[in-house]
Amino acid sequence: MGPRLVSLVLAAGALLLPSCGGEPARPVPVAEQPRRPDKARAFGSPLLVPTRDGERIRQEVARAAEIERAARALPGVAEVRADVELPDRCDRPASVAVVYTGPARHRDAIERIAAGVVPEAAADRIVVEGTEPASAAERAPGPPLPLLAALFVAFGASLGVLGERAR
Repeated sequence: MGPRLVSLVLAAGALLLPSCGGEPARPVPVAEQPRRPDKARAFGSPLLVPTRDGERIRQEVARAAEIERAARALPGVAEVRADVELPDRCDRPASVAVVYTGPARHRDAIERIAAGVVPEAAADRIVVEGTEPASAAERAPGPPLPLLAALFVAFGASLGVLGERAR
């Protein structure tokens, strides 16, 4: 039983070693990433008792989704997150905040999109911030340390010794 256990552990280690290196893990697509809580989810169903604030929030959510959809249609824009605040009973002015990942040249186009979707917002109340997408070399994690492979071999050897002593 001892030599058989040792060979089994070493075979398992040999099978695991190739999985330690190789291609870096692929980034998780935006659709598979967990969504952050937002106004639409926090507010609830439109079938509940309608209120003035509820209708305003539904309008904000719908307009933010429209800005995001229009901005994603621009070439090179990967990810967009928009937040719209419409005037409320406290007389706060309308405002729009947009964060996107893509070329800087699209900043003005996204501002125009936001101004068209939310005409109530003054030009100084529309904020658009963009970041350049990271290159593939910056996103890819480095290969795992060779120490990890050595640990697998050492673990297999220690199991082999344990199997011999138990026999």
